[in-house]
Amino acid sequence: METMLLPIFQALLGIIIFIGLGWALSDNPKAIRWPIVLWGIGLQFIIAIALLQAPVLSQALQGLANFFELIAEATKHGTSLVFGYLGGAPTPFTVTNPQNMFIFAINPLLTTFVIGAIAGVLWYWGWLPKIIQALALLFQHTMKVSGPVAFAGVSNIFFATTEVMTIIRPTISKMSRAELLQMMTVGMTTVAGSMFVIYAQFIAPLVPNAMVHVLTASFIHMPAGLLLAYLLVPHVPKEPKGKGLQLVKIDYQKSSATSSLDAFFDGALQAIPVVVNCIVVLIASMAALWLIDAAVAALFGLGGVSGMTLAKVLAPFFAPLALLMGIPFQEALTAGELLGTKTLVNDFVALVNLSAMPANTFSTGAALALSYALISFANLSTAGLMSAMLYAIMPERRAEVAPLVWRCVVTGLLATCCTGSVISILWALGLA
Repeated sequence: METMLLPIFQALLGIIIFIGLGWALSDNPKAIRWPIVLWGIGLQFIIAIALLQAPVLSQALQGLANFFELIAEATKHGTSLVFGYLGGAPTPFTVTNPQNMFIFAINPLLTTFVIGAIAGVLWYWGWLPKIIQALALLFQHTMKVSGPVAFAGVSNIFFATTEVMTIIRPTISKMSRAELLQMMTVGMTTVAGSMFVIYAQFIAPLVPNAMVHVLTASFIHMPAGLLLAYLLVPHVPKEPKGKGLQLVKIDYQKSSATSSLDAFFDGALQAIPVVVNCIVVLIASMAALWLIDAAVAALFGLGGVSGMTLAKVLAPFFAPLALLMGIPFQEALTAGELLGTKTLVNDFVALVNLSAMPANTFSTGAALALSYALISFANLSTAGLMSAMLYAIMPERRAEVAPLVWRCVVTGLLATCCTGSVISILWALGLA
């Protein structure tokens, strides 16, 4: 009983502190409406329990997870033809170290092309925009956000942040300061559909049924992101126009395809920048991290301390966040290393490091909560991409966007940690 109560207490304290930090950093604490805050936390619990426990929704989520795993298997047929045994085809020789056959740039990264192709067709048919508009209603009516913010937030579950900004480009320049921070924070916290298979591969060694948890993470990160952004820059709640529930209508980019086949291949080609960005960012980040680790080791070596790395230097600063997520004290320092790496370097490097750790590094509940916190784009790399995109869309508001970029790193980090706390509580209660 005590082992169950301790992570619950830690995580509840964590949620209170994360909200408290958002309140302390707020532009206007007196303007905060606490029912909206309660809805932000409540929605995380409601959505997570519904997706993981409600029979119909959990079966639907499992079906969606199976669909993405099917895409990964289907992609192998294409990569096997193009790359031979490197892409999944049988090897012409006996493999002595099969663990070294994993090539990130081929599988799972190239599933992005197939997912992009399918998304392109669904967007051309008009199905995906309507799905996004329907899901956006939930957040528009509970979190009292504007239609464009709700639409952008849900879109981030399906597309990368830069793609979403392109889709709603006509609307972005009309957004208020509060709306911009909300859009940017949700872009930091949610996970693009093209990344589902990749993230699932990373956490699978430590988290059973990894794909289901990746999908759940993307959905419950959204209310947390909206909540933290609201705390830092409170807005005047906007009530949807008209009576009853109506689809969120905004000015978004329509498909330029001329047929379903054109949309299919155009969607696949649109994924090229995503794939290239992932490869370039991962290579550059791993190289830079190696150089930094070498410099840190040399610096500490002068003082007689050996084996130091950037992650170990960051660990004491981020370990308290891990504790507030319900992670046991003896595992918090290692979790802090990963949280620090994810925030200051990027999520890919942190997840690569997590997947390489022995299976007994974290207890089951800690591994689950930590995975939810790591599965997001909340890091400095994404902040750089966002600022470049927004500067290009509305150069006249650069002075307004610059400070918001740094704020969304803070809101993104606190939001994903808040999600980790929610999952710790649900796991301890046997609901995750």
